[in-house]
Amino acid sequence: MSSAWLPAGWRARATNEVVIVSARLSALPLSVEAMRERIASTELERIARLQRPVDATRSLLGHSLAREMLGDWLRCAPAEVPLHRDPSGRPVLWANEAPCAPFVSIAHSGDTVLVAFNAAGRVGVDVERVQVLAALMELATSVLRPDELASLTALPRETQLEAFYRVWTRKEAWLKGLGVGLSGLSSLSCTVEDTPDNALVAVDLPGEHAESWQVHSITLDSAPESMPEMAAIAFEHATSWTIMAVANGR
Repeated sequence: MSSAWLPAGWRARATNEVVIVSARLSALPLSVEAMRERIASTELERIARLQRPVDATRSLLGHSLAREMLGDWLRCAPAEVPLHRDPSGRPVLWANEAPCAPFVSIAHSGDTVLVAFNAAGRVGVDVERVQVLAALMELATSVLRPDELASLTALPRETQLEAFYRVWTRKEAWLKGLGVGLSGLSSLSCTVEDTPDNALVAVDLPGEHAESWQVHSITLDSAPESMPEMAAIAFEHATSWTIMAVANGR
């Protein structure tokens, strides 16, 4: 039976599709004390080293939610989930000295915390608050591939900022799914345009194949208009995804 603060029916949905659970710091579904009880001591030590209290709360919420989902799936207490960090810092389950399914990914920005769960394979999620960038095209030139940059510059100037965040979150979600850092930015190409179709265009990384992955932008309906957000999901071996909000379990 699912935890009281996980979305109803999330487990049934997760058998066939990627589930993304969203939560807000401004409406915490669980007390800080209850979140701490769900997290292993080693992770609590890492969180305690974060300098800003808001960063610590975001990390607590993301990791407690990830452990809640994994514990519900594995039929164990959240604190007992054998969740580790791989060399890239990605939280993963381990078996035979390698990451194994189900996979989770955690992202947070501003008031938003997202946790993605994929029972079939790897998954990555990213969220960013859209902020005005004084040197937008200079930054885009340094992080986008030539085809992505060409598509971005061809757009009307007033849409370029949003488009940049769109392609950036798509790329970042995929890199998080792989567990590689920003050095892998040139390894993939995503569409810049707002489209419901798979945004992944090409993958140039040994052992990885574009046909195994899907990359999609996520619409966060509850984002305040004054603080627009852009988010994306990347996953393998699944055919669809859904986003569900946590219940207020406090």
